[in-house]
Amino acid sequence: MVKKLLNPLVVSAFIFVLLLGSVAHLMYGSCQSSKWHYIVQNYYTPSWVPFRDEYTFEVMAETNIGGLIFIEDFTGIWKKWDKQGRKISLNTYINSIESGKQFEWYKSGAISIKKMCNNGLLISIEKRNEDGTLNLKEYYDPKGKFLKRELFEKGKLVKTETEE
Repeated sequence: MVKKLLNPLVVSAFIFVLLLGSVAHLMYGSCQSSKWHYIVQNYYTPSWVPFRDEYTFEVMAETNIGGLIFIEDFTGIWKKWDKQGRKISLNTYINSIESGKQFEWYKSGAISIKKMCNNGLLISIEKRNEDGTLNLKEYYDPKGKFLKRELFEKGKLVKTETEE
């Protein structure tokens, strides 16, 4: 019985089924299951694969920081990675609207932007230089109206503006 199971044809078929299952899981599982699901689905999966109807990606800026358009209401944390596996952004959504903390990273791994949103309205934003020092802080009221801006040089506050 054991010799029949170790037949090269049976072993090859078993390995093939394992590989096929793994590839199918990476292609069709949720892209938020793991970093590798995200990378495979967004950089290596052909455009004709049916899962792409679930959501679409739309690049909003040249800085590689994109926006998402959800077809169905999404509530939770959405993470994005680049092709090398470095984290690009982490966004919190409630009913497909940015709410809560939002983060973006430089390729070096340093945080570039920290935002706080409430129902899609910006409450505060903190921008950092690639070396980690503060560059800018902006504050908004709960209705999204500009309150003040703090400008930094080498991490030290140099100017505060109250008009946009």
